[in-house]
Amino acid sequence: MGKYRIEIIGEKGKSVINVEGCKSIEKYTSEMISVTLQDIIFTVCGKGLSMPVLIDNNLCIRGYVKETSFKPSEKEK
Repeated sequence: MGKYRIEIIGEKGKSVINVEGCKSIEKYTSEMISVTLQDIIFTVCGKGLSMPVLIDNNLCIRGYVKETSFKPSEKEK
């Protein structure tokens, strides 16, 4: 079973979210990014969202974040 780590940093009205341990990208738009981590789906909603860094299983999400959420992945139900 893999591990994951999420770090959220505020930056002049914008947020930077560093995510380690990403298994896959489920959805990627400028208003919603969802990724699978271990046995959950982590979703970020907001405006102007982007993923300027994606290296191995680590990624960075930038933009104006309104909310984040976690839910069990479909495979775990």
